[in-house]
Amino acid sequence: MNKAMVYTIDLDFDKCTGCQSCTIACSLKKERLCNPLFGRIQVARWEADGLYVPVVCRQCDDAPCERVCPVTALIRDQASQVIEVDYDRCIGCRMCVLACPFGAMLVNPHTLKIIKCDHCQGDPLCVKVCQNEAIKYVPLTEALRAKRMASSQRVLDSIST
Repeated sequence: MNKAMVYTIDLDFDKCTGCQSCTIACSLKKERLCNPLFGRIQVARWEADGLYVPVVCRQCDDAPCERVCPVTALIRDQASQVIEVDYDRCIGCRMCVLACPFGAMLVNPHTLKIIKCDHCQGDPLCVKVCQNEAIKYVPLTEALRAKRMASSQRVLDSIST
């Protein structure tokens, strides 16, 4: 059985400068508004520490948002493994927003329905506009390999100091 390659949005927190180009581009593409509150990717900001953390749907394998939806409005695309919103079903109850462990589900204040990252159907705009490459769209296996290597390097560095 030949499965399609699964891609993920990989985040490098050390490279994020908090510029919010990703959120503004996402908002413009998805809502036709230049308002970071409507971006499917958000940037958590700790200004005093100079720390900026992009927050986006992780497309969890056992997604709490998908499990709690009372009307089955969150549906995983079997090919891409991306959880998408069926807006005809969504009743805006916000149970998924509360269930998301990452805070990546948002509510559109105009429609009162949820908004979340859908990877722009395999061509995420946030990746294209991120000048520091803090956001990448890579095969899941490559993202895991890079994380393992970075983690291993941190262990080696701590041993040698």
